[in-house]
Amino acid sequence: MKREIPAVILFLTGLAMIAERLFKATVVTDLAVGIRQWGIIIAGFALATAACNLVVIHAGNIQRKRKCVLQCHVVDFSIYYGWIGCLLRNHG
Repeated sequence: MKREIPAVILFLTGLAMIAERLFKATVVTDLAVGIRQWGIIIAGFALATAACNLVVIHAGNIQRKRKCVLQCHVVDFSIYYGWIGCLLRNHG
């Protein structure tokens, strides 16, 4: 049951996207646009969660002075500069 429900949701979502390309009905187009917007929102939360998780893991590695400290610093600084760049681009 754990695998069937996401597979059915994914199938129906894909079917709606294909139907939008084939049929130019407003109902199908509105449904596809709504699915696309929710997909963007979910992807944004997933990216933010992944970035926070990387920072937490790498900060722990830096504090414990593991072998990968240089790589951890590079990943953390790239994430921080990416956030700063997004903030400046959106508010500048």
